[in-house]
Amino acid sequence: MTFKPSCRAIIVGAGLGGLAAAIGIRKAGFAVLVLEKVDEIREVSELLSIRRKYYGSAKHAQVGAGIEVASNAARALNDLGILEKVMQYAIDPKDIVLRSYRDGSVLSRQNLIPYCMDKYGFPHFDVHRADLHRVLYEEALFLGVEIKLNAGVSEIDFARAEVRLSSGEAYSGSFIIGADGQNSRCREILLGRPDPPLRSGDLGFRIVLQAAAMRKRPELHSLMEPPNINAWFGPHSHVVSYLLQKDDLFNVFLGGPEKEGDSAIGPQEASIEELEARFKDWDPRLRSLLELAQETRKWTMFRGSDIAAWTSPEGSFALLGDAAHGMLPYLGQGAAQALEDAVALSALCRKCTRPSDLPRVLSLYERVRLPRATQVRRRSHAMRATHGFPDGAQQRERDRLMALAPFDGHPNAWADPVFQPWLWGHDAAAAAGQAWDAERETEREMQTEVEMGMEEEGRVSSMTMGRRLGALLRGSLVSAYVLLRRVLGGGLWSGRKAGDGPWTVV
Repeated sequence: MTFKPSCRAIIVGAGLGGLAAAIGIRKAGFAVLVLEKVDEIREVSELLSIRRKYYGSAKHAQVGAGIEVASNAARALNDLGILEKVMQYAIDPKDIVLRSYRDGSVLSRQNLIPYCMDKYGFPHFDVHRADLHRVLYEEALFLGVEIKLNAGVSEIDFARAEVRLSSGEAYSGSFIIGADGQNSRCREILLGRPDPPLRSGDLGFRIVLQAAAMRKRPELHSLMEPPNINAWFGPHSHVVSYLLQKDDLFNVFLGGPEKEGDSAIGPQEASIEELEARFKDWDPRLRSLLELAQETRKWTMFRGSDIAAWTSPEGSFALLGDAAHGMLPYLGQGAAQALEDAVALSALCRKCTRPSDLPRVLSLYERVRLPRATQVRRRSHAMRATHGFPDGAQQRERDRLMALAPFDGHPNAWADPVFQPWLWGHDAAAAAGQAWDAERETEREMQTEVEMGMEEEGRVSSMTMGRRLGALLRGSLVSAYVLLRRVLGGGLWSGRKAGDGPWTVV
């Protein structure tokens, strides 16, 4: 619509969710400004060439490492028009394979190829996070999104839709999206209080291996051929691994409890010896993977807390992605939910036909996204316990149930016949569009009722006036009779006060 180019969306944060929102909102016809507090985009644009030049070590491949893109996230990327570009860097795993930590025996399996395409119409794939980030970044620039780096936000004026940077610069727009991650300044401004993410009690470790080195070890071939997502569940810990084919890399994530004396917060170097000690009693293939590792990094795993609202009362601001619903990685849905946020918001922006629609856009965005993202976040947190049952009765019962055919509540959430379609089959853009159409239909129905009520009131008013006119006419006849009697009886207005009689219209 003609008003849209004159309206500007300000997006705080150039992560996956922020850039995805920038692409979708720009395609909806709005001008878009992205404010990123640190110079991270350069890292994304240069990362691939650095990795390939420095292929003698996995050192530079550590940055970002791998990410799972489930069918709901693939659908979102398709809605943004970039799925094919991302797929150039992706690998399609055949199955999700859940294993016992002791010997790697299979507890449960969920097919991905051809299942996801057949059931949901979109693939489930793995990709290097930096590749996905780079595609989003380049697409945003191609579409004309303005990206300003080293632009940390210090204040937001919701009434004026204005952000102020730590440098003192101020930018105003038509609305603002806070997509600045788990340590979100925007979230704290919205809440009016500090709201740091909560420690989960777990540390995350990552190693990235050269697949060529793995092929020299026969015991590791089954982890690569066919390419599957392999996950081991053990006491208070779990491990996930998969191939990143385009760089011939193998990604391994290991999660385990924080121990006394652990000081990790942000990603930092850790020792392979620490990992070997943590997982010394696990599947021999996992220990073989650790023997190939040259280095690892660890970080504290945080989770967000529930908040009642993502939007400001003024209707000018909304949170998105980890800033709204930071979650643990146990479902592999953190990035997926940020992408769903982005396409839902974009779909609503496309419905927008006048500036006065913008508060409705943000209100409906919150209405359709907050309940779902909150449920996914809670399920992810609950799976931390399911994955990490200690040795004993709970673990044995979980493993027994894992071996059963999928049922509602199955401990393999990805195979659960009720939860899986709800998670992977979701169409965020369609849900947002349906919410918009439903609200407009409700408004039309209310308007019709109001108009019908006014017509009815008009009919009632006409009937009332008719009765009043009838009374007036009857009163006129009576008055004529009275006047005649008084004239004949000898005195006009005799005995009457001014204003008496039937002429006062009530």
